Amino acid sequence: MMVLLYSVTGALYAQNDAVLNSLYSKMASSAVSMDYSYVLQSSGIKTMGGGTVTVQDSAYVMRGDGLLISCDGKTVWMVDQEGKEVIIETPSEGEQSYMDNPALLFVNLSETFRVEGVKINGKVYTYVMSPKVSCGIKTATLVINSESAPTIERAVFALADDKSLDIKIKSMTFSEKKSLTSYFYDISVLDSTWLITDLR
Repeated sequence: MMVLLYSVTGALYAQNDAVLNSLYSKMASSAVSMDYSYVLQSSGIKTMGGGTVTVQDSAYVMRGDGLLISCDGKTVWMVDQEGKEVIIETPSEGEQSYMDNPALLFVNLSETFRVEGVKINGKVYTYVMSPKVSCGIKTATLVINSESAPTIERAVFALADDKSLDIKIKSMTFSEKKSLTSYFYDISVLDSTWLITDLR
């Protein structure tokens, strides 16, 4: 992954902050839904996938690559619907939480990354960022389209283990926050053919 650092004038910083702060504010006050695809590259090997995710603070529902993962902030349910298996865990903390759920990188951008530079091309802002906290990432490049409300188009993360994760956001929408019960996975509706492993 190529990471370029850009210098900007003091006048542009205020404009850049306005775009980024508008995005941060919207993400903090909303349930954020994204349709995404990704490429994970490690030692020349590419792994591709995609799916959808809705994130609200520390709660989320993610569907993709054959799995449904739901978290109400206190419990994580990893559901293999084809294999009829559910694994129940307590959410990871710290650096591992970002690796388990990369969507948290987006909703926690302001707490996780600082801006090192930006390139502006019309309404498209490409930010180069470095981590403020330990999150398993060395650098991040974030592409934001500010045509109407700022939305993320792409994010490229250089991981601390020399892997790279390239995420393309096909769509990004904001809605009102819902009760956290919306992120609860009810295993009581499953029949006896399901294997349920509770690791809490």
